[in-house]
Amino acid sequence: MAGRFVIKKGRRGQFRFSLVGRNGQIVATSETYTTKASCLNGVKSVKTLAADAEIEDQTAKAWEAQQTKTKAATKVATKAATKTAAEAAKKAIAKAAPATKAAQRAAKSNPRSSSEPGGYLRA
Repeated sequence: MAGRFVIKKGRRGQFRFSLVGRNGQIVATSETYTTKASCLNGVKSVKTLAADAEIEDQTAKAWEAQQTKTKAATKVATKAATKTAAEAAKKAIAKAAPATKAAQRAAKSNPRSSSEPGGYLRA
């Protein structure tokens, strides 16, 4: 007898599947799915993908070195993107600042504006 997929419905009404080996032991368990149809699609995906799946040995030193390089590159890229965004924000603020200062001066010289209650259109 080959392995089998067992679909179960949990207490919260969600579905999950387990891959059970020939010896009756659970080999893998899925995430939860909201519908039985999506759970069956998950089973189908595992059947399709597992046949040609490669093994990625994350215990190997070469893998660890690759991950370290990837993390370092990501950190540098994130730092550069943050710096670029900060510079763009500073430029936008500097560009808007003269207009803001003019509006503040206008508000000081005319304490009642038309947008305030009792402004220009007082009875």
